[in-house]
Amino acid sequence: MSHLNLPDFFKDTETLKKVFPAYEVRETQIEMAKAVERAIRKGEILFVEAATGIGKTLAYLLPALLSGKRVVVSTATKTLQEQIVKKDLPLLEQLFNTSLNYVMLKGRQNYLCKRRLSRFMRQPLFSFAEETSLYEPFLEWTKRTETGDREELKGFPERLGFWEEVSSRSELCIGSKCPFFKECFITRLRREAAKADLLIVNHHLFFSDLALREKAPAEVLPEYDGVIFDEAHRVEPIATLFFGWQLSMGQVEEILRDLKRWSDQEKVDLTESLERLSRQSVRFFNTFPEKDERFRILIEELPEESRLEGDMMAETLAYLMLKLREKRGSEASGETEALLRRLEGIKGGLEAFFNSRDPNFVSWGERRKRGVILHISPIEVREFLRSALLAQVHFVVFTSATLSAGGDFSFIRERVGATEQAQTLSLPSPFDYKSRVRIFIPKDFPVPGSKAYEKALPGLVRELINSNGGRALVLFTSYRQMHRVFEKIRKALPYPVFVQGELPKSELLEAFREDRESVLFATASFWEGVDIPGDALTAVIIDKLPFFVPDDPLEAARMEAMKQRGENPFVRYQVPRAVIALKQGLGRLMRHKKDRGILAILDSRIYKRSYGKTFLRSLPPAGITHSLEDLKSFIDDTV
Repeated sequence: MSHLNLPDFFKDTETLKKVFPAYEVRETQIEMAKAVERAIRKGEILFVEAATGIGKTLAYLLPALLSGKRVVVSTATKTLQEQIVKKDLPLLEQLFNTSLNYVMLKGRQNYLCKRRLSRFMRQPLFSFAEETSLYEPFLEWTKRTETGDREELKGFPERLGFWEEVSSRSELCIGSKCPFFKECFITRLRREAAKADLLIVNHHLFFSDLALREKAPAEVLPEYDGVIFDEAHRVEPIATLFFGWQLSMGQVEEILRDLKRWSDQEKVDLTESLERLSRQSVRFFNTFPEKDERFRILIEELPEESRLEGDMMAETLAYLMLKLREKRGSEASGETEALLRRLEGIKGGLEAFFNSRDPNFVSWGERRKRGVILHISPIEVREFLRSALLAQVHFVVFTSATLSAGGDFSFIRERVGATEQAQTLSLPSPFDYKSRVRIFIPKDFPVPGSKAYEKALPGLVRELINSNGGRALVLFTSYRQMHRVFEKIRKALPYPVFVQGELPKSELLEAFREDRESVLFATASFWEGVDIPGDALTAVIIDKLPFFVPDDPLEAARMEAMKQRGENPFVRYQVPRAVIALKQGLGRLMRHKKDRGILAILDSRIYKRSYGKTFLRSLPPAGITHSLEDLKSFIDDTV
C-alpha cells in the first residue's frame, strides 16, 4: 500500500467497483488526491474547493494513509466524522485487505463517565418524568458498551436530560484520583489515539485542544504532523468559540448544585454562601438587556448595578474557594480540586470580563432559554491560528464544497491566517447541471427591504412551490421572514408543510424525506449539512442573498476593525461571506448525479447592484432564467 500510485489506483475501476459498486473515474478526484499528496510531502498549506460529487473524502484519506505521518482529519459535524469511520475507512480496509490504524475522538461530553454514573445510580433524579422508563434500558447499555459513546444509544431521544448527569466533562474530571481511572473510556481512547496514525476528530474538539495547548501545558490530542480540515468553511466561527471566554447562568447553577452535593458529602456547611451566590447570580445576569438576539457590551458603559453584583459574586466565590482549600489542606480529594478549578475559572472570568480592554477582543451577550451567556471573543482568529497551528505543523489542508467567492480564495485564506504563498485548487462538480438544473432569478422583482418586496414575496414563493408540485426546501435569512411567509401561504398550499421549530431538526428532515410532496420552511441551520437526494427535494428556494445581520456584535466588531485598517468591510468581508453561504444553500439540491430540479434566488440585487457579479460568477454551471413560464416548461420537461 505504501508504494501505491494514486492515479493508477483511482483508474483501476475493476478493483474499486468490488467495494464501491457505483464507482467511476473522475479526473477531478485524481487531481485533488495528487494535490493533497503534494501538500503533505512538501509541507504546504493547501485550499481545495471540491464541489459535490468529486469524492473529496477518498481523495484526502488515501494520501493521508499513505504518508507515513500522523494526520488529523477534522470535520465540522459528527455526522461526517461517523461517515468516515463507519463507512469510508472500513471500505478501504476491505479494499486493501488490511487493518488501518485510525481512531475517532469526539468531545468528552459524548462519552459516559463511570464515576458520575456511579453517583447518579445512588440517587437517580429525572428532570422529565417520561425519562424514568428509559433508565433501565440505559443501565443495560452501560453494562455492555465498550466505548461509552452516546451515539450507541439508538432509540433514545436526541435530548436525553439525565445524560447531563452521567457524561464526561473536563471541568468535572478528577484525573488519576478517580476510582474508575484505569477503566475510563476517555483514558482508554487517549491511549489508542497515542498509537494511531490517523485521528478523526471534529472542529470543536480540535480547537478545544489547540486553545488548551495555548493556555496551559496540556493537550487532548497527541502530537501530529498535519491537519486536513473538511467542511473548512466552518473553521473560523468554531475556532472563535475556543479562543475566548464565556460565562452563563447555567454554569453558575451547575456549580451550585455540585457544591451542595460536595458539602453534604464532606460535612461542610456551605448553605448560606450557596444561597447568597444563587441570589447574586440571578441579580447579576438580570442586569443585562432582556433581548433574544445577541447584544454588544461596552464595559465602560455597564450600569453600576452590574459591577456591584459582579463584585459581590466574586467575593462569595473567593469565600467558597477558601472553604474548599481548607478541606484540601486536611484531606486531598480529586473532586475538591476539580471544584476549585471551576470556581477559579468563574471568578477569573468575571474579573477578566470587567477589566477587558484588549482592542482585539469584543464583549457581548445573548439570552437563551437558560438565561444570559456572556462572551469575550477574539475579533479575528487568524493570528491565533497562524502562531498556534500553521507555524507548528508540517502541512494543513482546508477543503470544502464552498471556499471561494467568484473563484477567489482571498477571503478564506486571510480569515484563517494563511499567506499568499498558500496553494489553491478549485474543482468543478462532475454533475450535469446544464441539463438537470435551472436557476430562476426574477430580474424585475422588488429589492429586499422594500414594502413592495414584502408584499410580493409570499405570492412568488407559493407559485414556485405549486409549479414544482411541492418537494421544496424554502430557505430564509431570518426567522421573522420565514414565519411571515409561512403564515401567509400555508393554507393555500395543497401539500404537507413543515416549518423549522415545530420538531427537532432530525425529525423534520425525516418527515420531509418520507412525504415526497412536502415543503419545508427553514433558516440558517438548514443551509448546510442537509442531504436529501432523489425526488423528495427538487426545488431549493432562497428568499434573498444571505448577508448577515450587520448589528451582530461580533460581526460589527470585525467590520469596525477592517475600517480602522482602511479596508472596505462590505467588499472584503460581507460579500464573500454571503457568497459562500449562498453556495451552501444552493448545494442542498444536487446530492447525486441523478438529482434534478430548480434553484430559485428571489433577490434582484444580483442584477441591480455591482456586487451581484461576484454572486453570478459563483453560481452552479446551470442555465439561468428570469421567466416563470420558462421555469415551468423546464419543470414539465424533467418530470
